Amino acid sequence: MSQKARILRGSVSLVSADIASKAISALVAVVIARYLGQERYGVLSGVMAFVGLFAIFSDFGMNQVLVRQRAREGADSENLLANSLFVVGCQCLLTYLCIVIISRVTLDVELKRKLVVILGGAAVVGGFGGQSLYAGLTGVGAAILQGQQRMHMVALLQLVNRLVFLVAAILVVACDLGLHGVAMIYVAVALLTLIVSLLLVRTDSFQWRVNWSILRYLRTEAWAFGLSALFAAVYGKGDTLILSFLRTDAEVGAYNAAYTLVGELFFLPSILARSILPYMYQLHNVNPRGLRNVAESLLRWMVALAIPAAAGISILSTEINDLIYGTAYDTAVPLSILAWFLIFRFSTAAPGYLLTAIDRQGRRSWVQGFAALVNIVTNLILIPRYGSIGASIAMLISEAVLFGGSYLLASLYASRLRIERFIGVPLLASVVMSGFLFALRGTVTALVLIPLAGGLYVALLLLFRFISLSEIVGILSPRDMLGSRQS
Repeated sequence: MSQKARILRGSVSLVSADIASKAISALVAVVIARYLGQERYGVLSGVMAFVGLFAIFSDFGMNQVLVRQRAREGADSENLLANSLFVVGCQCLLTYLCIVIISRVTLDVELKRKLVVILGGAAVVGGFGGQSLYAGLTGVGAAILQGQQRMHMVALLQLVNRLVFLVAAILVVACDLGLHGVAMIYVAVALLTLIVSLLLVRTDSFQWRVNWSILRYLRTEAWAFGLSALFAAVYGKGDTLILSFLRTDAEVGAYNAAYTLVGELFFLPSILARSILPYMYQLHNVNPRGLRNVAESLLRWMVALAIPAAAGISILSTEINDLIYGTAYDTAVPLSILAWFLIFRFSTAAPGYLLTAIDRQGRRSWVQGFAALVNIVTNLILIPRYGSIGASIAMLISEAVLFGGSYLLASLYASRLRIERFIGVPLLASVVMSGFLFALRGTVTALVLIPLAGGLYVALLLLFRFISLSEIVGILSPRDMLGSRQS
């Protein structure tokens, strides 16, 4: 199979698997949230935020280095992939011990301490329920598969992971196993995914011995990626953690239920990143202008997706809450606020990936660190007084800071991304779509109204020639999609 065919196959496999996996993840999240109820779901969310914050150290950027080196060095990176198992394994063990010890000091509720012991193991092995196949020990296996250009196997592994998680969640609910039963699902799925990922790896070309020079190289190169992940975890989980210490578990549950609905859309930038980043790495030295054009195309698509999504979710927040969670949850207000940070989260992808592609991930890390600091400070100010609404506002502010900082750094070290060239049409189309939603909300069910509004928005983009039918068809190949408008 040719290199081009391999890339296309990998892109299509990842897009298809990600879409299916996210749909399953959303279903699992709703099943668990409705089963536990707002208060118990708040307990689970608080513990997951606590564990997730420290679990970043289980690989601390190692797996991102593996992906990057494979894209740049090809077969010469095989020893990096092999030796990473040793260092990540050691980090996972130390991280788990630290998580358990810290929980004994900081948490005063025995139920939460027991959940930390369970969920801590799942987190260091491979994330929560496979939320990321590139985390912990499982991430090493996924990176090796990607290095072997077997992205279809990564896609299959991800899809199987989510299906197993869905089946396990349904069984736990059917058997009424409670909060501990839900927590055990994460451990079982993480272990199963790790075993399968390592069984799928072809080991015949690896030298299974520790090479200390390679290990030093891995740790030196990984720190910037790890620091970036740590800062992302702080402002991604800090709000829930502060809420869990300062407010009630019920408020934590309501906030995280709202955040989960918005967060399920984050897979769109990550799909493009995984397929496009190797291409952007290659363009860095050979075609800087082409790199800028790819980043601008990515920003164009992210803006076109995020603005209508934010407007629609905000307007229909009450209807979405009642449809997804029922009247037992009260997520409408935080959901209507959190929806707008989609614009900044999606838009940050383009300048962020551009900085990574030109080896400025260290600078990007400091921007993320500043955004994390802003997030923590605003949460500490707003949460005691406004609870989940304050946490939602703090998240919106910190995401705006992150986008602004990333955009300025990309302009300084690469080139300015000309957002003014294409933001007008999505804004206008979103205003028209919003008027349509306001006119019909309350008279038409959300299940009908959402696809109608989406169809109207796409029709307006076609009318104003912002997109073409060929681009819509080409969306299954992110690299072709981004390259279609390069100038």
